[in-house]
Amino acid sequence: MATKNLIGSMPFSEKLDGNNCGLWHLKVQFILNEGDMLDHLTVSMPTPIDMNELGKDIIATKQYKQSLTAY
Repeated sequence: MATKNLIGSMPFSEKLDGNNCGLWHLKVQFILNEGDMLDHLTVSMPTPIDMNELGKDIIATKQYKQSLTAY
C-alpha cells in the first residue's frame, strides 16, 4: 500500500520523537489515505436513538438491536 516515494515511505530508522511529530502525522495520514483507511479511523457514527418520534421506547425492537450492532 505504501509507495516508495519520499512522502509515503516510513523508514524503520526514523523514530518518532518530540521533534518530528508533525512530519510523522503527515506521513501516516498520507499512507492511510493511500490505502483508503483514513475514513475508518476518523468518521464516527451517532449513537442509535432509543425512542421513536412518539416518545415510545424502542430498545427491545429488532431494528434497534441491528442499529446497536452496527454502532
